[in-house]
Amino acid sequence: MTSADLSDSDVDELRAFLLSTCDNVSRWLPPPQWVPAWRSDAERECRNPERGPSWPWGEDPVRSVYAGGALYLDTILDCLRGLARTLTPETTHYVVEALARAAMEAGAVLYWLLQPGIGARLRVARFWLVRASGSEYLDEAVQRMDPLAAPGTYGETPAMVEAAVQALGLSYTRQWNPRPRPGRWGWTCEGEKLPGYTALPQPSRRQSA
Repeated sequence: MTSADLSDSDVDELRAFLLSTCDNVSRWLPPPQWVPAWRSDAERECRNPERGPSWPWGEDPVRSVYAGGALYLDTILDCLRGLARTLTPETTHYVVEALARAAMEAGAVLYWLLQPGIGARLRVARFWLVRASGSEYLDEAVQRMDPLAAPGTYGETPAMVEAAVQALGLSYTRQWNPRPRPGRWGWTCEGEKLPGYTALPQPSRRQSA
């Protein structure tokens, strides 16, 4: 994108559209104490009968998913606001593409997490797959930069994720995938896998049954 592509009026129109969209979507974000809408999926999922090996879930595992979803939505809005602020006739396409990609990747995860009708168990499983992936990337970075750091110094470790998944009584696997190079640990949880950012959510086995 260069000055030959956008005029000042084009920029003003795009900026106004992005900011008004952010204002409208911001109303979806919950207040400090999130309350699920009456008779919504979220309300039913908070009353779930699930239990781990030692204790019933209660509503906290489900609330964590929806709180995480709110953070993803807030991230998308921050990217769009940043795009609106940096947009000028001279803005290069690199800036726009970086912010747009960040927004779309966060949106893809949010869409997958909040897919309607999957129920509390699969929704919580998906949330922990997101956290498992994050813990693997963080672990790789820590091993490169500070290999002597105590586990958990910089955040959630794969072992911490595994312990939490076990406490919830979710079925999972963690195995080494030699590709893509240099390879990475892959997780499944309740038969689910974390999809790539360009993959559309597929109906779960439980949905289509």
